[in-house]
Amino acid sequence: MTDDLPDVPALRVLEPPAGGLTALRERLGQRRTRWWLLALPAVAAAAIVLGIVARSPRPPAPPPPTAVLESGVYWVASTPGPRRRPLPPPPRVVSIDQLPTVTERRP
Repeated sequence: MTDDLPDVPALRVLEPPAGGLTALRERLGQRRTRWWLLALPAVAAAAIVLGIVARSPRPPAPPPPTAVLESGVYWVASTPGPRRRPLPPPPRVVSIDQLPTVTERRP
């Protein structure tokens, strides 16, 4: 394997093309706007401002209510709801000591 360049007539000539150096000098002589040099300080200033705002103390939140102030307020639907069956009465709870006892036996 060789590292030689191919034998091409364009590589044998050591002079630049006509008007090439003039065009290159003009391109190098132009001042390019480097907008990113101005953007870096702006981004840094914005980061500093956001950091200061994020660390500033905030007023404490008000405590949640612990009691209902007015017990006479009722919320009523604007339209009647579906008809429901009335709830059955709760079962009667009797202590085992209050149950009747059998005292006599019949033959």
